[in-house]
Amino acid sequence: MANPKRLRITEHFEVSHLADEILVKCPNCRQCARANRPAWSEKDRSLRVPMICLHCSRQHEFVLKNWDYWNALPLWLTTPCCGELLWAFNSRHVVALQEFVAAGLRENKLGHRTNRHLFMSLPRWITSKKNRPDVLCGLKRLQAKLSREI
Repeated sequence: MANPKRLRITEHFEVSHLADEILVKCPNCRQCARANRPAWSEKDRSLRVPMICLHCSRQHEFVLKNWDYWNALPLWLTTPCCGELLWAFNSRHVVALQEFVAAGLRENKLGHRTNRHLFMSLPRWITSKKNRPDVLCGLKRLQAKLSREI
């Protein structure tokens, strides 16, 4: 029997670590645009996310009142999967999810439990073994969307 692919989680890694580049839908042309890391504005107590579209040159700033900006931004990398919405910020996020989902053996070597780690905060439908083929297929769709964009 072949050894299952192993993934060892040895460093703390949050989804926000991938937020230096967020691919979003341009509010003007609906094409892929690049947004920068959200920045907290003390003035109006909101997250500000600057964006520029490489297709129509539109500059825009999303102003969000929610800390979970990934639920509020119009993300470019989304696809239906297992009755849910599979999403990623950018190519590094897609690759990280592919490595995690494809791993047959996932070892937590952090020394403690946390729900803030990228992989440990994933919804059950993504981590479920029965959904693995469908989630990997969804991630391939996101990868293909990236390939068409670049």
